[in-house]
Amino acid sequence: MKKFVKKFNNQFMRFVIVGGINTFNFYVLYYLLLLNINYKISYIVAYILSMIGSYFLNTYFVYKQAPSWAKFFQFPLVYIVQLILNFVFVYVCVEWLFISKEWAPIILIPISVPITFFISRYIIARNANAKA
Repeated sequence: MKKFVKKFNNQFMRFVIVGGINTFNFYVLYYLLLLNINYKISYIVAYILSMIGSYFLNTYFVYKQAPSWAKFFQFPLVYIVQLILNFVFVYVCVEWLFISKEWAPIILIPISVPITFFISRYIIARNANAKA
């Protein structure tokens, strides 16, 4: 049990680091796209591009697995629901709560990190966890 808890904590810390990198990448892309594109389209494009980067960072660094096409195509399932919920949340923040379109995505971080960790862990590392 101790070994599992230690492995879990290490994975979660690596996930948080990757999440920080991914969030930074997302926000830079989002902000750059905002210079020429509507915030709604900017959000979706930046989200998709950062999701692709997230797959590879999580696969190699967090879960120490080999990437595969099957997992690559399953990985977006982690983010489909999150994308929809986050998009609605950003829309509500910007349009109804009058929160800056630059800051609205940042507010989501504490909510989305734990959810994303468990779902991505299931998809990327489920076979390895069965062996541990």
